[in-house]
Amino acid sequence: GDTITYTVTVRQYGPGAVEQAGFKDDLTQVLDDATYNDDAAASAGPEPTYEEPTLAWSGPLAVGEEVTVTYSVTVTAEGDRFLKNVVTPDDPDKCVPEEGQDEACTTEHINGSYTYSKTSDPVPGSVVDEDGVITYTVLISQAGTAAVEGATIEDDLSAVLDDAVWNDDATADSGEVSFEGETLTWTGDLEVGQVVTLTYSVTANAVGEGDDELVNVVTDPTGEGVCVPAEDGNEGCTTDHYQGEYTFAKTSDPKSGSEVEEGEVVTYTVTVEHVGAAPIQDAIVVDDLSQVAPVADWNDDAAATSGEVSMADEQLTWTGDLEVGQVVTITYSVTVGDEADATMRNVVTSPDDRAVCVPAADGNAGCETDHHTPDEQPGPDLPDTGADITGWFL
Repeated sequence: GDTITYTVTVRQYGPGAVEQAGFKDDLTQVLDDATYNDDAAASAGPEPTYEEPTLAWSGPLAVGEEVTVTYSVTVTAEGDRFLKNVVTPDDPDKCVPEEGQDEACTTEHINGSYTYSKTSDPVPGSVVDEDGVITYTVLISQAGTAAVEGATIEDDLSAVLDDAVWNDDATADSGEVSFEGETLTWTGDLEVGQVVTLTYSVTANAVGEGDDELVNVVTDPTGEGVCVPAEDGNEGCTTDHYQGEYTFAKTSDPKSGSEVEEGEVVTYTVTVEHVGAAPIQDAIVVDDLSQVAPVADWNDDAAATSGEVSMADEQLTWTGDLEVGQVVTITYSVTVGDEADATMRNVVTSPDDRAVCVPAADGNAGCETDHHTPDEQPGPDLPDTGADITGWFL
């Protein structure tokens, strides 16, 4: 970001005017580290010319005349961080260095700077569970040919700490680390070739406490450092992690708690809904129908809007993947038998820690349904023969 302004002074000396004086400045070893600002100007005579990578000026000089040519570059953080250029007069023997300058009319500047990179464990892009720890690692490396004073990097954790807790464990093998508000800051000096390792961590909250996206970026507020890819290829000094879980709910028709009679069909509906910012693989819910089977017959009609449903050993199982925001509906039914004063109770559960039972839309809680048969099941209807029954009385 610094600007280097070059000044070349062309002077006439001797008893006679000069028809054509001039010089060239080859900026090849400058432009790998800087950008030409296209601002060359001369105090008299023709304007300078620039054809990358060479700036040139030529023009006549009257007796005693002096022409000053100025031009500049803006330093970037690229290249070999060594900026060197040499002014070459049309007559090579006419270079007269300024005081303190070498005889070759050369200028040299050293760009002492630093790079930084960031990655994490688990790797960026991962899904993290509740109480999962994310450890961030930042490497700050001196670059160039000069030591660096006051190198600084910051990590704004505001988009992380709505979903996680700061573990107050930041360490660096050199320099100083501080944490204020939601921002971590490291500052320190860097010797030539020095690399500083900075680590810190957070622990994820439950899904839904924030936006379920944990994203943070390391930056350099001074503009002197340059973000480079980490050793694992992570780019942009950005890390992102996501939380994803799913809920399931259950209801029935007739509603749970109802009395059901022989021949009546009970239809169960289970809703599985994705929650969070990350897709879910291998979601699973199970309905144990072992307390239903003695009272009702399985209708073999299980269906799901996504995933797969299976029935084995009086257990219905649904498995599937869930995209962000996806809702899957599973339905199945039984037909009530003739057993009197019986209870049909079944509960949907999941062996997956990512799954949470929630109340159904109709308020049915606990992912449980129960139905009861009457104390006496009604007998079959007698056929209508159409004949009158006549009795005798004695």
